[in-house]
Amino acid sequence: MKKIKNIVFDFGGVLLDLDIERSFIELAMVLDMDTNDLQILVDKMMPYLSRYEKGEINSETFIWHVQKLSAKQVDPRELIEAWNAMLLGWNPVKLQQLEELSSKFNLYLFSNTNELHMQWVLKDLKLNHGITDFDQRFFKKAYYSYKVGKRKPDAETYQFILDNAGILGEESMFIDDTEQNAIAAGEAGFQAVHHPTNAGLEFLFEL
Repeated sequence: MKKIKNIVFDFGGVLLDLDIERSFIELAMVLDMDTNDLQILVDKMMPYLSRYEKGEINSETFIWHVQKLSAKQVDPRELIEAWNAMLLGWNPVKLQQLEELSSKFNLYLFSNTNELHMQWVLKDLKLNHGITDFDQRFFKKAYYSYKVGKRKPDAETYQFILDNAGILGEESMFIDDTEQNAIAAGEAGFQAVHHPTNAGLEFLFEL
């Protein structure tokens, strides 16, 4: 195993605390759907969510598609609030840890995310942590799926990161809280870590 020079972080669930189920519960309530079978809602939303996270449709179109899942008239502002409910905010310790790690490793960020979530994140960073230069402060490069048009766990996504960042997989750790994404990163040549959702980053200081 080669020495780690680079770390590629997933965002939600690794850096930003996350509770995905919370959003789908609140969306189901707003849409007047059964909260006891959220998988039905997830399955109905997935085609639009995948396109939204790859930047193929905009926020207005995504919310419009979600509105159409309900038989009643739904306020789009309620849907946006419910969609953002999964974002729990930052443990300030992780921001400090990122600062320390950036002096030891080349840090990168890759997230399956979307415009509405990033608007919330950037606002939260500014209001609650005084950070207005998140990408530049901590990372060599930050890759957001809706901006680069690529989404995990597609194999081409990992190769794109390696090529664009100019890094070698065997010298790079890829950390993701979604097992499927971590497995795909390993298959692409990264030293992959399946990270427990919202767990700490202390293990990285042992590298």
